[in-house]
Amino acid sequence: MNFRDLEYFNKLVELRNYSQTARYFQVTQPTISYTIKRLEDQIGATLIERETMNLTLAGQQFYEHTQKISFEMQLLDKDIDDILSPKIKIGLPPIITNYLLNQSKYLKIIKKNLNKLEVHSSESQQSFRDLLNGELDASFIGSVNPITVNELESQILTRHHFKIICSNQSPLAKKKSVSFDDLKEEKFILLDKETTHQQVFAQLMSRHLFNPNIIFRTSNFQTILTLVKNNSGISFLTEAALAGQEKELVPLELTEAQNILFYTNLVSRARKYPNPHLESFLKLFE
Repeated sequence: MNFRDLEYFNKLVELRNYSQTARYFQVTQPTISYTIKRLEDQIGATLIERETMNLTLAGQQFYEHTQKISFEMQLLDKDIDDILSPKIKIGLPPIITNYLLNQSKYLKIIKKNLNKLEVHSSESQQSFRDLLNGELDASFIGSVNPITVNELESQILTRHHFKIICSNQSPLAKKKSVSFDDLKEEKFILLDKETTHQQVFAQLMSRHLFNPNIIFRTSNFQTILTLVKNNSGISFLTEAALAGQEKELVPLELTEAQNILFYTNLVSRARKYPNPHLESFLKLFE
């Protein structure tokens, strides 16, 4: 049994068509047919029902394992590439990047290692998925709980609170804290649904039956800060997003969110044989 046979099998299960699978791999249809027959002979069981293209019970079990094998082989290729390359593929979500670059100790580390970094600027949730899939070596990730996943190693760098953000020109700027009752008439400018911020805000809305007047959503937190500075509305962001913007923006404690923290984590995949370039970089943040 070879890995190419397993690739043919997995793709056939996905496409449910011999001709399409053959075209995908640029081979003849008989090649795919012979491969499946060879696998069935080796396993000693029929894997695919020929008329319906449905998996048999044995085929379902076999497919479950071949998917894992395929995933591990992909990780193997990436791990070997990482060892041979001095570049570190690292996730730097925008809000966390803004915070790190406004803190002298972190800025110094990043500047010193810029030539070693291949930066990916996806949001934390996408970076988390990319890390598990082996697309990244490490990532800074924002979360509302410490990250405890068997496949990952994580260290907490900072903890911040979530705040209501308003312009220094807003009447709210005179307050130190607010509740949802104080914000019923306010216009909200928020991050979109694929962010930790929005998930937290949605949970608070549901828990406290709050229906805000949301006038604008965007994935760009800098756009939000600009609009809030101009007093176009208020927002819900972690304090980390305000780094370098403290003079024109006012953070207010939100009573309903005072016990929720935003963790900045530095996360990497757990490896039996660590990448020396990556390990040296991670130690700088300890």
